[in-house]
Amino acid sequence: MQINSFNSKIFIEPTIGAGLSEAIDSLAPSRIFLVSDENTHTQCLPLIEELLSGQKVHETVIGQGEANKRLETVVQIWNHLQEEGADSRSLVIALGGGMLLDVAGFAAGTFKRGIPLIHVPTTLLSMVDASVGGKTGINFNGYKNHIGVFRAPDYVFIYPAFLKTLDHRQLYSGWAEMVKHGMIQSQRHFERLMMTRPDNLPDGEMALLIRDSVDIKNYYIASDPYDKGIRKVLNLGHTLGHALESLAMEKNQTLLHGEAVVHGLICEYSLSMKLLGAEPTPYQQLRSHVSKYYPNLQVRADDFPVIRRFLMQDKKNAHESINFTLLENISKPLIDQFIEWDEIESCLRKVAT
Repeated sequence: MQINSFNSKIFIEPTIGAGLSEAIDSLAPSRIFLVSDENTHTQCLPLIEELLSGQKVHETVIGQGEANKRLETVVQIWNHLQEEGADSRSLVIALGGGMLLDVAGFAAGTFKRGIPLIHVPTTLLSMVDASVGGKTGINFNGYKNHIGVFRAPDYVFIYPAFLKTLDHRQLYSGWAEMVKHGMIQSQRHFERLMMTRPDNLPDGEMALLIRDSVDIKNYYIASDPYDKGIRKVLNLGHTLGHALESLAMEKNQTLLHGEAVVHGLICEYSLSMKLLGAEPTPYQQLRSHVSKYYPNLQVRADDFPVIRRFLMQDKKNAHESINFTLLENISKPLIDQFIEWDEIESCLRKVAT
């Protein structure tokens, strides 16, 4: 399956095929640089090594986890490119999850003002989110994604076979982004996800669900590639989700991106019911789903001032007001909903421990 996105060609293939080697040939790079992390170097690189046979590949291995989404990691990649003689025709292949794709994409998008880039996402989250749309960047001073550029990869290769390397939490982290896609555009997609589990799907069925999610995200990217208007629909669950992630980082807690987002979805749909009259049934479905498959949110009332501080740093804000995407109902999103802190705190109190 091929999807043409914002300056990218996206291929979703149930089995690992020759598409990657053909894409490399079409780019005719002067040198090839692979960015991996400790896990993808060990578990995922062997699955594509045959596609890279005959090529001299310069690999750099970066650290794992959100703590490595920082300028020092980008400098590590820049140093490797420079030391190995990369030029403007050199190719970066990013093999990893969302953090790695964001960091490697930022490095490739800024080195010599931009060099060719291929994403090979290895987590469900990166397949349906980070690999699509061209947003790259790093965290800065504890705030999520505050430094970055738009740099769409030339090619994306999505292979569900990589999902067998993931644990339960990583799978459901990606599933949360897919749930969000259903909520903003497709009741059918949302219902299928509520009735299905990602840990028992054949690769072919997973590929179809991934395609549906990528199609939904791509719809908004094509309409608004630089996130000035309707693309902000994709931020559903993320305004609060990013604040929860930042809080977890500050407290040295483990909270995956999708876990933060799914709790953000609950709170933001609660706001949608209260302020826009959204129907309660999807909220009940979502709460039941989250209670079965996601860890409890470790937030106390004394964390609220810190959450508010992070919310005030959200990039979408204007005139010191907190900007949300909300829903009139499933598949009826509204952007630029500026919400008072008292309303947000009220929703947080429903999920705080």
